[in-house]
Amino acid sequence: MTPQKDRYHLERVSTGGKSEFETFKSEKDHLHYFHFNDENGQALLYSQGYKDPRSRNAGIASVEKNAGRIERCFDGDCPYFIIRAGNKLEIARSREFADTAEMDAAIDRMQRDLLAGVAIGTTPAAVSHPASVAPKPETSRQPSRYRFSLEWQNRGQDEPLLGVIEYPMTGDKTTFKGIDTEAIGRFVAKFAQPVSAKKQTSPSFAVPPTTKELVLASAEGALIGENLLQSNTALEVRINLNAGEASALSEVTFMAKVYARSLDSGDKIVLAEQQGFVTDSGEIALPVQLNKLMPGTYRLVSDVDLHTDGRIKRLEASRLMHLVA
Repeated sequence: MTPQKDRYHLERVSTGGKSEFETFKSEKDHLHYFHFNDENGQALLYSQGYKDPRSRNAGIASVEKNAGRIERCFDGDCPYFIIRAGNKLEIARSREFADTAEMDAAIDRMQRDLLAGVAIGTTPAAVSHPASVAPKPETSRQPSRYRFSLEWQNRGQDEPLLGVIEYPMTGDKTTFKGIDTEAIGRFVAKFAQPVSAKKQTSPSFAVPPTTKELVLASAEGALIGENLLQSNTALEVRINLNAGEASALSEVTFMAKVYARSLDSGDKIVLAEQQGFVTDSGEIALPVQLNKLMPGTYRLVSDVDLHTDGRIKRLEASRLMHLVA
């Protein structure tokens, strides 16, 4: 099997001179590739090879859609990042950076450029003799800045519908109860306004994030106090809301994610994602399987966003965990 890094043309120099998707066909393997160039026209993202322009362009669309699914990597001398599709497959890899700060700045600029919309350019393949006909440039297009995904989920006969709206370009989501047109309008307005009017700051929450100690329970419901666990263990991650957080629970929806960050490699592995209504008990429980993880030391983290009346409250909890075979 070809090593993952060898599937990229990391040595290929971009020639577009501006921030854009630059496409080319390799004379070596006759596959179609793309780069995403930074504001200086240098390759920031590299794609794997595609058999034809149509599938390569689908890869470009996937990068636009999943630009928020960043995975930072520290397994070499220099940090880099990759972008994964919703099915967890790697679709693009960045160049290497001198340090984490440089990498984070590049990620921020890339996401802003993709949000603003970039064109697709072409790089003619190098030939040893003059071409008789100039290559026909591919049609430029803008990413779907104004496309949103909206769905309602039936949670049960006696439960109201759970609404979920997503902005595919960044992966941002929010949930709401029933047919809440005000919540939908607020979310759309956040991303659909002109880029020049957007403040380039992190999303603000109504209250500062609350940090908690992560509570673990066995599949049978017994609380787990030990941090030494077997890698095939089935767990339940529990988040308990206090009196203030649990007010008006019937109106509160949530989005929750549990992931493990390796203290050895820095890799971040998503273990569970869930969305729904907060129960009357004020407890959110997520089942987690640890069989995705290799033995080692991890920081187990849960991020929960509570949505109510257009406000978001974030709850964060973490716990150190040592896995053995």
